[in-house]
Amino acid sequence: MKMGMVMDETERLRKYTLAKQEVAQATRALKTFFHARGRPDAADKCQELLVTLAEDRFNLAVVGQFKRGKSSLMNAVIGCDLLPTGRLPLTSGAGSIGWRAKRERVV
Repeated sequence: MKMGMVMDETERLRKYTLAKQEVAQATRALKTFFHARGRPDAADKCQELLVTLAEDRFNLAVVGQFKRGKSSLMNAVIGCDLLPTGRLPLTSGAGSIGWRAKRERVV
């Protein structure tokens, strides 16, 4: 890997970490707000969101009509060609993309 690419990845990770911290701070403020207003249900939901944020994991469902570019869109979003694309139908069911130890995988 070239030095410039490492620096780009480091900068992207730094920006991601800062954005994540901002979201966590706003969520904690909302939790305090709801708790002070006697809304324990909403405060609990904020706590659940904080736990989810700390796990660094989310689920995204991409649905659409047959052969409309869903796999191509997701490949563009993640920045590499993990999902199969082509003229003929290549995906016909639910799939999962995970990120582990800096390696992509399609399940």
